Amino acid sequence: MVRKIRAGIAGFDHFFASLAAYQELKADPNVEIAILAHHEAARLAPLAAETGALVTTDYRAVAEADIDLLITGCPTVQNPDLLIAGARSGKQLLSVKPFAMSLAAADTVVAAVEAAGVQCMSFDATWRFHPLYQHTRAALNDGSIGRPLSAYCMMRATLPDFVWYGNPFEHGRSWWLDPQQAPGGGWLDHAIYFVDALRWAMGSEVVRVSGEIGNLRHRDEAHEDFGVATMVFANGSIATIEVTWHVERPGFALAFELVGSDGELASQSRIEGAPPEATSVTTNRQLSYAAPGWRDLELPQPAGQLTTHMLAVMRGEAEPVATIADARANLAACLAFYTAAREHRSVGL
Repeated sequence: MVRKIRAGIAGFDHFFASLAAYQELKADPNVEIAILAHHEAARLAPLAAETGALVTTDYRAVAEADIDLLITGCPTVQNPDLLIAGARSGKQLLSVKPFAMSLAAADTVVAAVEAAGVQCMSFDATWRFHPLYQHTRAALNDGSIGRPLSAYCMMRATLPDFVWYGNPFEHGRSWWLDPQQAPGGGWLDHAIYFVDALRWAMGSEVVRVSGEIGNLRHRDEAHEDFGVATMVFANGSIATIEVTWHVERPGFALAFELVGSDGELASQSRIEGAPPEATSVTTNRQLSYAAPGWRDLELPQPAGQLTTHMLAVMRGEAEPVATIADARANLAACLAFYTAAREHRSVGL
């Protein structure tokens, strides 16, 4: 009989990540969800009823529980201590993003993970399972669009003034809005996914960053609601990453364009209609300079599979697609952007 993997989730503050991870765990018949924590434990009652998991308000109790896999969905400021405690007790780790407030804090986690010899991946790496970025990586590797020259990445989202999932979301002052709990605001919230996806797809590291931040709509917020970065990679390519908290639901929009020496990729997504009938509309296209003319790409629907992947890694069925070193590299690039934007200069890594 296959031994069940015992898992726990410390925090549903980042409920997008934690609830998605919970669903992936629940779907695996060889996983036991043993313990769940949230500062408002009553919110987890339906989950406990489904799985029989212990529910607590003590996040540290999850890190110290008799489990094999620790998943954190807590505010970033709480995260390093939980990851270190989990690593020291031999647990495999899936982390909230970003995983630390500073590089100094990040390095304490890296040291603990390396000393323990455990796997640690951050939800920064989620888009490595997105069909668009998998296709981008493949197109660069097989040469069908040549070498990467430039990229444009954009996401327009709403201010995260909500504290729980729903239709509509339950509004309130979330940890994402608090500089004491998260190291960046509207730009970091989603740009970190683009940074990881570009690093992975191109196989190249960020070497220099510049950019601008501002509070263009939500002028009283402590965190920025707008950011645009210019990132130079070691392979010579240059990416523009613009992310905002400017739109109102359902005004979400996302774009990704990559220009190669022999072709281009272009993807656009937007929400059309009004809730509850609003739907997402996405177009994905590729252009080859050798055979001019855009063609539509038939890509499968995206699915968040990092938790499922970690389970496969733990069973010896897969090699980890990302490591704690990737999470640190993503954080370093993002923190360098904030330094560059605040000091109005270019920052090298």
